[in-house]
Amino acid sequence: MARKEIRIVDDSCDACIEIGQDERAVDVIRVGAMVYHLCQTHHEKFATYFADLFKKAHQEPEPDPRPTVVITGNIRGYTAEEAREAAGRLGYRVTGHVDADTELIICGTRPASHKVREAEEHGTPVLDATGPRTFGRCIAAGKFTPSGALPKTQRKITTAPARSAQAV
Repeated sequence: MARKEIRIVDDSCDACIEIGQDERAVDVIRVGAMVYHLCQTHHEKFATYFADLFKKAHQEPEPDPRPTVVITGNIRGYTAEEAREAAGRLGYRVTGHVDADTELIICGTRPASHKVREAEEHGTPVLDATGPRTFGRCIAAGKFTPSGALPKTQRKITTAPARSAQAV
């Protein structure tokens, strides 16, 4: 046979006592050894708080709302780190690979061919940052505006063909 739990609470709400009021407690919350008596209003506030707390713990993180850019190649007047930091200060999220969510690819001199190919595949707009002060003017303006076309790149040759080591 199932038992029913009957709670008899004859205390005042601890939260109300803290603010100088006296409301009858209707529920109890236990956290470890601590016991809190709550009126209906505070019970609802805590119930909402706990529901939000545990719901958020089981949700996927929200995507980063900042526009995404990829910086590739040498940007005149900037090290790679300085260029990434400058874009970040403007509110852009700088990533290493182009995907469907990439808003812009910023190409300096000698851009990585695989990043250019990815941008071409996704139809990603390009900012040609090879001109003098192009990147710096965009930083001063506070935004990156697409200009130019994707550069033509060549695949890197990493090794020379192997030769036989015969003595002549």
